[in-house]
Amino acid sequence: MHYKVYKQDNESETNSHIRRLTDDERVEEIAQMLSGALLTEAALNNARELLK
Repeated sequence: MHYKVYKQDNESETNSHIRRLTDDERVEEIAQMLSGALLTEAALNNARELLK
């Protein structure tokens, strides 16, 4: 089980959020950590391998 913690700004305040990730979102988040903003098939495959 993995969670995403993030902040959201509006004009007058900043709010923190936490939400549980789906299996696909979990792979995508790990792939982004490995390769940056651009998700490549190689990064997604590496993330899947790490989760095995």
